[in-house]
Amino acid sequence: MSWLIDRFQDFNEKASIISNDKVYTYKEFFDEVQGFIESFKGKIKKSEVVAILGDYSFENIALLLALYQNKNIIVPITSTKENEINKRLKEANVDKVIKIGDKVSIKILPFLKKHQFIQKLQQENKSGLILFSSGSTGHPKAMIHNFDNLVDRYKEKKKKKINMLLFLMFDHIGGLNTLLNILSIGATAIIPQNRNADEVCEIIQNHKIRVLPSSPTFLNLILMNRSYERYDLSALRMIT
Repeated sequence: MSWLIDRFQDFNEKASIISNDKVYTYKEFFDEVQGFIESFKGKIKKSEVVAILGDYSFENIALLLALYQNKNIIVPITSTKENEINKRLKEANVDKVIKIGDKVSIKILPFLKKHQFIQKLQQENKSGLILFSSGSTGHPKAMIHNFDNLVDRYKEKKKKKINMLLFLMFDHIGGLNTLLNILSIGATAIIPQNRNADEVCEIIQNHKIRVLPSSPTFLNLILMNRSYERYDLSALRMIT
């Protein structure tokens, strides 16, 4: 078992994720990850390229960690536009697509020859992560990471009781770095249902958020809307 997933057992009854005002403990999170790993038998093979359709949720985060444990190449996709999704599935040479709704659906795609970087990870029995550029200067480009190495960067982190907001997207490197940092130290991740200025400021107030990983654009939006005047943001200590 991965050191990260094993660490969840130590955190046990601490709050891991809060979504829609529901609190999930690290024990519940560990059990959810293990449940996905068991469900992969006969359905998801090691080293396959697997896309997750959707944004942050308790289930999607557990699925991400289960695929990491299974040594898959993971492609998180938050877009809801069918043509955009299809482009990314093809670009990433995806084998299977998982979407969690009322039930878990797994779609098998026609086999595509894998890029040499994907082949290298598969040969080394490493998990991988494929993310995409914004496409603001042209066609979005796929970027592949060794997910094992990315996770291991957080191995020496010390336990810390702190609430952090998952603001940056599930398919954004900054968002995933925030997530891994939270889980490695036994902190609590708060998932916003919307990313508008007032809702985020209300979450900061109600959950006494200490760290806000954000973007200059969003911070400017808070200033323009004067949202900071309507909510108590005094708990906030760091903006990254």
